[in-house]
Amino acid sequence: MPDFVKTLIMAGIFTLLGIILLVWGGREGAWYGNILSQKRDLREFVYSWPDRPQLIALQIGGWVSFILAMVSLVLSLVFWMRR
Repeated sequence: MPDFVKTLIMAGIFTLLGIILLVWGGREGAWYGNILSQKRDLREFVYSWPDRPQLIALQIGGWVSFILAMVSLVLSLVFWMRR
Protein backbone atom coordinates (compact mmCIF):
# COMPACT_ATOMS: atom_id res chain seq x y z
CA MET A 1 0.00 0.00 0.00
CA PRO A 2 1.48 3.38 -0.99
CA ASP A 3 2.38 5.88 1.71
CA PHE A 4 -0.10 8.49 0.54
CA VAL A 5 -2.99 6.04 0.93
CA LYS A 6 -1.93 5.30 4.51
CA THR A 7 -1.86 9.00 5.37
CA LEU A 8 -5.23 9.55 3.67
CA ILE A 9 -6.72 6.80 5.84
CA MET A 10 -5.15 8.43 8.90
CA ALA A 11 -6.60 11.81 7.88
CA GLY A 12 -10.04 10.25 7.54
CA ILE A 13 -9.81 8.72 11.00
CA PHE A 14 -8.76 12.04 12.53
CA THR A 15 -11.58 13.84 10.73
CA LEU A 16 -14.17 11.41 12.07
CA LEU A 17 -12.68 11.66 15.55
CA GLY A 18 -12.81 15.46 15.35
CA ILE A 19 -16.46 15.47 14.33
CA ILE A 20 -17.37 13.03 17.10
CA LEU A 21 -15.54 15.06 19.75
CA LEU A 22 -17.03 18.39 18.66
CA VAL A 23 -20.58 17.02 18.63
CA TRP A 24 -20.07 15.25 21.94
CA GLY A 25 -18.64 18.39 23.56
CA GLY A 26 -21.50 20.54 22.28
CA ARG A 27 -24.15 18.14 23.52
CA GLU A 28 -22.43 17.78 26.88
CA GLY A 29 -22.32 21.56 27.35
CA ALA A 30 -25.97 21.98 26.36
CA TRP A 31 -27.03 19.19 28.70
CA TYR A 32 -25.05 20.69 31.57
CA GLY A 33 -26.54 24.13 30.94
CA ASN A 34 -30.06 22.70 30.91
CA ILE A 35 -29.49 20.87 34.19
CA LEU A 36 -28.12 23.99 35.88
CA SER A 37 -30.88 26.24 34.59
CA GLN A 38 -33.47 24.06 36.34
CA LYS A 39 -31.89 24.50 39.77
CA ARG A 40 -33.04 27.15 42.22
CA ASP A 41 -29.54 28.36 43.03
CA LEU A 42 -28.39 29.73 39.70
CA ARG A 43 -25.08 31.20 40.88
CA GLU A 44 -23.12 28.42 39.19
CA PHE A 45 -25.11 28.84 35.96
CA VAL A 46 -24.94 32.64 35.80
CA TYR A 47 -21.32 33.11 36.87
CA SER A 48 -19.98 29.89 35.34
CA TRP A 49 -18.19 29.14 38.55
CA PRO A 50 -16.65 26.70 39.25
CA ASP A 51 -15.28 26.12 35.77
CA ARG A 52 -15.91 22.80 34.10
CA PRO A 53 -12.79 22.12 32.01
CA GLN A 54 -14.05 18.78 30.75
CA LEU A 55 -16.73 20.50 28.66
CA ILE A 56 -14.14 22.56 26.78
CA ALA A 57 -11.65 19.68 26.60
CA LEU A 58 -13.86 17.69 24.23
CA GLN A 59 -14.13 20.60 21.81
CA ILE A 60 -10.40 21.32 22.01
CA GLY A 61 -9.73 17.66 21.27
CA GLY A 62 -11.98 17.90 18.23
CA TRP A 63 -10.09 20.90 16.86
CA VAL A 64 -6.73 19.22 17.50
CA SER A 65 -7.99 16.18 15.63
CA PHE A 66 -9.03 18.37 12.67
CA ILE A 67 -5.59 19.99 12.62
CA LEU A 68 -3.93 16.57 12.59
CA ALA A 69 -6.23 15.56 9.73
CA MET A 70 -5.16 18.59 7.70
CA VAL A 71 -1.47 17.83 8.35
CA SER A 72 -2.08 14.24 7.26
CA LEU A 73 -3.76 15.43 4.07
CA VAL A 74 -0.80 17.68 3.23
CA LEU A 75 1.59 14.84 3.99
CA SER A 76 -0.35 12.48 1.72
CA LEU A 77 -0.17 15.07 -1.08
CA VAL A 78 3.60 15.29 -0.61
CA PHE A 79 3.91 11.51 -0.78
CA TRP A 80 1.70 11.39 -3.85
CA MET A 81 3.68 14.12 -5.65
CA ARG A 82 7.01 12.39 -4.90
CA ARG A 83 5.75 9.14 -6.39
